[in-house]
Formats: sequence, structure tokens, C-alpha cells
Amino acid sequence: HLALSSTASTLHLHCRHGYPVSLASHGMSFHGKQAWLTLYMWAMGFIAFLIGVYCFLQVRETSEVMDALMWTIGIIVCLFILAIIKVISWTHMQKLELMREIKRLEARVMLALADKR
Repeated sequence: HLALSSTASTLHLHCRHGYPVSLASHGMSFHGKQAWLTLYMWAMGFIAFLIGVYCFLQVRETSEVMDALMWTIGIIVCLFILAIIKVISWTHMQKLELMREIKRLEARVMLALADKR
């Protein structure tokens, strides 16, 4: 679904909607075989955020030190979960970007071979 266009010294890849691939790369994670992973990470991050907000509200309302400590531990656990989700999402996005670069290099090689003929 990529279109290849060549100018004097540069090579441009465009997605099927006409946007440059660099602008469309963020949306690439929502398409393809592993779109479920992106959606799952967004859902888990949203749930962890909501639970963290709930724990924060409970910390503010409690007057017992032990209860406040337990709710604070809940906040810390939610922050750890969010950090893990961000790391996993980052590696997924890096993989997609690497695949995009490989496709770009393949297109450059094909263009160079076509110019030699």
C-alpha cells in the first residue's frame, strides 16, 4: 500500500492516503497482524490509569496511616504497570519503524536497479 515516487536526488514513500510515511507511521501500529497488541496495551494502560486515579482519591479521603500506605502502594503498582506497558509499546513501535525502513531500502534498491536498465 505504499507508493514510490522519485525526484532528482530523493526518494519519497507515500501511504495509500497520500501522506508521507513518516506521518503515517504512528497509525501503522493499529493495522496489521499485531493490531490487537496495540489495542490491548492501550486498554490495559487506560485501566491501570483509572485504578491509579481511584487509589489516589482513596489516599486523599482516608485518615488511617496504614490505609493510606496501602492505597499509595496501589498507586506505585499502577505506575509500574504503566511503565512496563510503555516499554513494551516502545519496542513494538521500534519494530514497526524498522520494518518500514527495510521496505524503504528495498524500494531504493529496486529503483536503483530499474535506473541501471
